[in-house]
Amino acid sequence: MTVTPVKNTEDPRVKRTRQLLRQAFDALLAEKPFEAISVQDITERATVNRGTFYAHYQDKFDLADRAAREVFQRHLTGSVQVTSPLTEDTLRRLCLAVFDFLVKTYGHCKLDRQLEALLEGAMYEVLSGFIVDWLGQDTRDTRARRPALAITAQTISSAFIGAGLKWIRGERACPAAELAQQIVAVLAPGVLGSARSLQ
Repeated sequence: MTVTPVKNTEDPRVKRTRQLLRQAFDALLAEKPFEAISVQDITERATVNRGTFYAHYQDKFDLADRAAREVFQRHLTGSVQVTSPLTEDTLRRLCLAVFDFLVKTYGHCKLDRQLEALLEGAMYEVLSGFIVDWLGQDTRDTRARRPALAITAQTISSAFIGAGLKWIRGERACPAAELAQQIVAVLAPGVLGSARSLQ
């Protein structure tokens, strides 16, 4: 079956259909593991046909990936604006936003290996892109400095997400705010110095 992908993503009908598919997918994730969910399950729950699903998404992995990216991006921008100054406080807020997202995600559904790997990959890419935009806002020539910005962004992303995943999977021996404070205390001198040198 060949399906023409949807091009006009701003069309209200397209938005409504995607919303139905996302809501169905979220509801199913609360009931069973990702690996047990089929496209048929999603379309039946959303009351749309399979052809409609494939006009919007390649498969359930594509749906899960795009959903994770959109939700995480909204979560980050709701916590720290890219126009905010880069300070220890804003770094700490960003770190706590990552932890909060992990708590909500792991609390919403049981993540199997497939979904966990997909989610982690999406988080790293979204957070790195967010940080590059954030650090690049005050530089005159962001394109020339993008490789240096990317290294800094990857370092911060790895620290925040890596520590957050270890914390969420473990005993959570200390509160999220305390862990964020410890991480930022280690990262801030290098990150803030690096950001200043790029301006």
